[in-house]
Amino acid sequence: MLIQENALAGHYSFPGAGASGYLVQASRAMHGCQSSVANRDLHSGSVNSASPATHRRIILVNRVLNVILSHQSRDQLERLLAWWSCCAPVEDLLIAYGGQEEEFKKLPDVSRVFVSDPRLRVDKTRKKQSYSGVWRAAAHWLTEKGRESFTHVYFAEFDHLPIVPDLAEKLLDRAEKERADVLGHGLRRVDGTSNVHYLYHLSDPAFLRFWRRISVRPDKEVVLHMVATGSFWRQKAFMDVAAQGEEISAYLEIYLPTLAHHLGFRLRDFGNQEQCVSTLPIEGMTVDKARRAGCWTVHPIKSTPPISAARPKRVYSRESGVPCH
Repeated sequence: MLIQENALAGHYSFPGAGASGYLVQASRAMHGCQSSVANRDLHSGSVNSASPATHRRIILVNRVLNVILSHQSRDQLERLLAWWSCCAPVEDLLIAYGGQEEEFKKLPDVSRVFVSDPRLRVDKTRKKQSYSGVWRAAAHWLTEKGRESFTHVYFAEFDHLPIVPDLAEKLLDRAEKERADVLGHGLRRVDGTSNVHYLYHLSDPAFLRFWRRISVRPDKEVVLHMVATGSFWRQKAFMDVAAQGEEISAYLEIYLPTLAHHLGFRLRDFGNQEQCVSTLPIEGMTVDKARRAGCWTVHPIKSTPPISAARPKRVYSRESGVPCH
C-alpha cells in the first residue's frame, strides 16, 4: 500500500554519503544588499560551523558561481543583474538563457550561455521538463581556462531572488554544518508514497531500471524530490550530474536530486529557509517581508524590485577581507 508523503522538518542523509568539510568565505559582493519524508533507515550528522574569525576574512579556496536561468528581455535582465550585483560580483554571475536566440544576441555584455535544449521549453510536469541542458551549458562554461577557482555552484531561476549581501557565506556555512554536497529546497524522499510525480514516473518501466543500473547505493530505488528554483552544489556534484547522459525522460524536480543521490553525493535541505520559497505565489509575500522573516532568498518574485529595495549594507572585499565602502 502506498503511504501519503508527509512533511519533514529536519535533515536526511543516506549511509555512505561522504563530503569533505567546507571552509567558509565571507561574501565577495562588490556592493551589499540585504524535510518531507520519514527517516527510513537514514542517519544524519553535522559538524561545527566555522568560527567568527573565519567569517570575517576571505578564504579564496571557496568561490561560488551563481548560475541564473532567465528567458527575459534585455531591459528586464539588466534590472535583474543590478539586483544580483548587490549580492555577488559580476564576474561570479553566469546567465543561462532559455529565451529566444535572437534575444540572446541582444543581452548585456556579461557571462552568458544559450541553452538550446528543447526540453527546457516544454510543459513542466506533463512533458517532464528538464534542466540537463542548463547543467551541461554551465558545466562547459566552467571548463574554460581561468574558471578553475569556482568550487561551488548556486543555481537560481530568475524569479528566485537573493535578499542578503552574504548569500555565498550563508550557503557555504549551511553546507558545512550539514556536510552536504547539495542543498535543495523542500527535499524529500518520495518512493513508496502517493506523490503524484513519483506515481507518474512509475508508469515508465525505464525509470527504475535507470537508477538500478547507475546507482552506487545499496538501495537503488530511492527517489527524491525537491523544489528546483534554487539549489546549491559542490562543484564536483554539479559537474558529475551534468556529465551523466539523460537516458530517461524525468521531471527535473525528481531527476536532479535523485541522480545526485545515486551518484553518491550527500543531499540536505535548507532548514528554516523553506518559509519564503514556494512553487506557487505566497500571499502577501514581499522582499521586505521575507527579509524580516530572516530569509536569505525568496521565490517567486516575478518582477524584480527597484534596486533601492536592496538596502545596501557592509560587505567584504575579495582581496583584503576588509569592508568595502
